[in-house]
This record gives sequence, C-alpha cells and structure tokens, in this order.
Amino acid sequence: MDRGPEVDEAVFFSFDDHAIPWRNNLQLTPVTAEKHPANPVLRRGPEGAPDHGHAILYGSVMYMDGKFRMWYLGMFETAIKSGQAPGWWRPMCYAESDDGIHWTKPKLNLVEFNGNKQNNICLIKSEVPALAKVNDFLSVMYDANDPDPKRRFKCVYIAHPPFAEVHGG
Repeated sequence: MDRGPEVDEAVFFSFDDHAIPWRNNLQLTPVTAEKHPANPVLRRGPEGAPDHGHAILYGSVMYMDGKFRMWYLGMFETAIKSGQAPGWWRPMCYAESDDGIHWTKPKLNLVEFNGNKQNNICLIKSEVPALAKVNDFLSVMYDANDPDPKRRFKCVYIAHPPFAEVHGG
C-alpha cells in the first residue's frame, strides 16, 4: 500500500481547490488564525435567554448589506442544570455585527420562548412539526437566484422526533 511521502512535518488541509464542489466566485486563501483579545466575541445571553447556557458557533456567518449576519445554536441554562443531554432542542438564534467583533442579538419577535417572543430565535417552519426544532448542526445559505425573495435564505439542519415517538412511549 502506498502511504505517501515520508516527511518530518506536514500540514493537512481537509479541503483544497478540488474538494470544494462549488467554486464560482470563490478563492481559497488560507491565513494564520489569531485569537481576538475579546474572545469569545459572541457572549452567551442573559438569564432566561435562549442562549444563556451556551452559544454554539458551528452555524453560519455571512456578510450582506453592510453587516455580518450570524445564525448559531443556543442552549438554555435549564437544560444544563437539569442534567439532560445537552441540547435536545437547541434554538436557532440570529445575531448581527458591523465589524464581526461586536455582536447584537435583535429581538425578532418570531418564536415564543419562556412566555414571550422578545428573543433572537429564528422561525423554522417544517411540514413535520416534530422536526421543526433544530437538534444539532445548522448551515444557512443565501440563494440570490430564487425568484421568490422570501425563499432566498435556505437552511440545512439535523433534527429528529422526540425520543418518546421514536421508542413508542
């Protein structure tokens, strides 16, 4: 079996110009990462907020209309304190920033949480109500070519029905 060249030190990229399937208007430019002194730049929310426990940042960030826009998963403190598996339901939240460092979480008034809609949870509609809540992973994309302006944002996420429905009880 060919194991490749013997080297003392190597850098492995899990992506390259050939591994990225869509490359229109895309240029791969690796740069050295630097931790910002204010890290983490997106702080968890205040008590009672949908991201009071954690702000889980494997979501999406886009620069559009002069702002950075972020979609991320929140985790509320009660889920952590009760000892339940982290994030049976992780709300999909939204934040925005002018500079990518100072983030605000606008009140979207879309989804009721803790008795009101004064939060930054995004509304997700699903044909299967049990699957309308994100469980893990999310990725938001913008499709400028969709003829319906209300359908230009697309989202992929992992969800599954409650365990009681899966296990029959």
